[in-house]
Amino acid sequence: MREYDVEILDLIKSDISDEQLKEELNNYHENDIANVLENLDVSERLRLYRILTDEKLSDVFSFIDDPSIYLTEMGLDHAADVVEEMDSDDAVDLLENLEDEHRDQIFNLIDPLAKEDIELISSYDEDELGSIMTTSFITIEKSLTVKQAMRKLIKDAADTDNVTLIYVLDNNNYYGVISLKELFIARDTTPLEDIIETNYPVFKATEKVSEIYDKLMDYDLDSYGVLDDNNSLIGIITKSDVIEIIEQELHDDYAKLAGLTEDVEDDSSIFKSVGKRLPWLVVLMFLGLLVSMVISSFEHVLESITVVMFFQSMVLGMSGNVGTQALAVTVRVLSDYSLDKKDRRKVIWKEIKIGFSNGCILALIGFTLIGLFIGLTQKELGFGVGYAIAAVIAVSLIISMTLSSLFGSLVPIIFKKLHIDPAVASGPFITTLNDIIAVVCYYGLSWLFILGVILR
Repeated sequence: MREYDVEILDLIKSDISDEQLKEELNNYHENDIANVLENLDVSERLRLYRILTDEKLSDVFSFIDDPSIYLTEMGLDHAADVVEEMDSDDAVDLLENLEDEHRDQIFNLIDPLAKEDIELISSYDEDELGSIMTTSFITIEKSLTVKQAMRKLIKDAADTDNVTLIYVLDNNNYYGVISLKELFIARDTTPLEDIIETNYPVFKATEKVSEIYDKLMDYDLDSYGVLDDNNSLIGIITKSDVIEIIEQELHDDYAKLAGLTEDVEDDSSIFKSVGKRLPWLVVLMFLGLLVSMVISSFEHVLESITVVMFFQSMVLGMSGNVGTQALAVTVRVLSDYSLDKKDRRKVIWKEIKIGFSNGCILALIGFTLIGLFIGLTQKELGFGVGYAIAAVIAVSLIISMTLSSLFGSLVPIIFKKLHIDPAVASGPFITTLNDIIAVVCYYGLSWLFILGVILR
């Protein structure tokens, strides 16, 4: 595979003329150019800013997480020109990362139309769909002919990358969409109405991203129209925007899997990180006390046969492990919108059977080794009692691992039905639930079979 980064670096550091370098760089993708910026010194980057067009630079910056550090190296006028060429949502993200004074200086130099788009997107809360939409799209009026629509498309295509769908307006209100393919193959005599799709999914700008996430995944389209409260088309959500939403959801889920109230940034202060993690840790402590209280209720079992305490951590650990595995699989299945409800139920039922099967295998191994261990190390009990205790542990493993798989699958489904993010279930709730299941199974069986039968 070609190492584009190395090639671009060699070109920039070579002695070729500015014109030749510009021509060569036009043959490379903007993402590859973005990847080498941090490996250049300031003078080399300034040369790059000078020879590349504003449009090319805006595309390069769109592939950088925080391009503000490079934007500050430019003059204010040049920076404003580059921001004008960016998609409005990317421009908003970039400006938000600038220092207040620098941001205001650049913003005041931006073209009024671009400024209007930026202000529109900035007017929505960050959890609303309008905050991530772009205003770069093509529209045509419903009254046009096919030939007129093609001319409008050709005229406007140079100013936008989003041309696969053409949005149709009726007196400036949203009416429907036409796919680029349908417009291309339509005859001049074909009424435009015949190729307009009026039931295409669109969303309101004020809708919460988290609430329409499922729908975006269900449709899997190139773009979606975004309407204001007056049914006017004010922006679109592109496939790349949807991918960013998915990534953010995954980041949020990861934070919840770690027991955090929200995602922790690398540059968070110690106090901020403590504040984010402490609430769940407090909850975990109290739920841990609950587990301890359940264990204390079986104090008479521990007093009679202390050896059962040796294997508590193993039973709880295996129960927690399979429960977490079932939970992870279930959360993933619930987020896979290519599967219908029947398919999801099959996967969940399969997970329960896997928990039972693994429990049986581990129970057999545990029964053999634990019985031998007790018989050899606890002479006063002997092999008979040793294998009886091993049998209790083996049965406890089977029951607790099966139930943990069941609840590890069931809890996120219940959370989903209650419109609570199922990833939350992977925090302290499911962990403690698995512990309680294992404790009750283990000490309950110990009490029934060891105290009630063997030592009667």
